[in-house]
Formats: sequence, C-alpha cells, structure tokens
Amino acid sequence: MSIPDTTSIQGFTEHGFLANIDGEIVEVRYDDITSIRIETTNQGPFLPDCFWIVETERVTITLENDDPSFTMLLPKLQDLPGFNNKAVILAMGSVDHAGFLVWEKD
Repeated sequence: MSIPDTTSIQGFTEHGFLANIDGEIVEVRYDDITSIRIETTNQGPFLPDCFWIVETERVTITLENDDPSFTMLLPKLQDLPGFNNKAVILAMGSVDHAGFLVWEKD
C-alpha cells in the first residue's frame, strides 16, 4: 500500500468542514458523510502511516492522522451516532496494512 493523496482541512462551518479537493475548497457537511474508516500502513514512524477516509456520495477525502486540524475534527466525527471508538483504538495500535470501519450511515 502506498501513501494516499491527502486532503487538507481549510476550516470549519456550522454544519461541517472545508476541505481542499484538487484545488477547490468544498464544504463537507457532517450529515452528508456516509462512512468513515481508518487505513494504516507499515511505513511509520518516519512516514505518515495512519489515514482517515471520510466518504460522502460526492467525494472521498483522505486525511492524515497527524494533520493539526484533524484534532478539531475528530470530536465532531465522534458525535455521529454509533461512532466506534474501539475501532479507532485498534487502528492507532496497528503497525501493518489494515483497514478499520469506524462509522457507517444507516
């Protein structure tokens, strides 16, 4: 698994966050998110090795776990009903190529 292209968080709105997707700033609304998963690699600690994949029907966004803005986004994602914090803990301990589904819209 190679390191995926990542998106940067540009800011937050009342209903979501702003992401730079291919040079365009797009609002990702929390109620539009369809799934959230974490993918890990065996390339750490010298290269990024933990990525959050946030999917909507329109876009898929990949965020580095170490993105400073992600620390502000995580509590909002954890507010989604049924968010699996146990899967997050397992992912943070992974040192292999692995995927962890942490939330999926019903």
